[in-house]
Amino acid sequence: MPNSTKKRKFADQETETEKKKRERLTLACEIEEQGVRMDPCSFCREEKRKCILDRDNPQHTRCSECVRARRACDAVKPLIESWESEVPRVSDWEALDRQMERLDEQEEEALSRQEEALAKLRRLRKQKDFLKARRAKMRARGLQYLDELDALEEKERKEAEEAAKEAVDEADPPGPSSQPVFFFDDPNLFPFPWEDPGVDGEMLQANPGS
Repeated sequence: MPNSTKKRKFADQETETEKKKRERLTLACEIEEQGVRMDPCSFCREEKRKCILDRDNPQHTRCSECVRARRACDAVKPLIESWESEVPRVSDWEALDRQMERLDEQEEEALSRQEEALAKLRRLRKQKDFLKARRAKMRARGLQYLDELDALEEKERKEAEEAAKEAVDEADPPGPSSQPVFFFDDPNLFPFPWEDPGVDGEMLQANPGS
């Protein structure tokens, strides 16, 4: 077998060993958190460790330390199988305290995340309100521009009309010949009867054709 194949196989075996070790340590920690403390087995007595068995599976007598060390365990099964009927021990209260502390930490973390989410939500709403106000100002500015533009166009139109009128007046100024001439002394221009005061102030009617 080539050396590379042996090295790869040895690496795979090492990885599998590490995986089994992690699984074993996880199981031991789980038993410690959820288990019940018993009279120490031989290994725990020699190593002066706490001997904890799984309370939900009393048929398995391997304690957490023996699981961690991967060895047989001679722990004695609890006399009372039911957890509810057992007298609480100090280790049980300690386990509950550890669980409560872990829950408190998770609760604080959740509250912190909630506060961050609320702060972010307030920032987003503030930004939206700013954008809405800016849109309103832009609309007002656009309407004002249109009003000013209409006023300017109207002013230019009036100025153009006045300039055109002045140009027409300068090109064709009014003269004497353009005014009508009336000859009131010529009776032939007025065919209707007319009256003329006499010498004594009496009105005399004359016939223009006589």
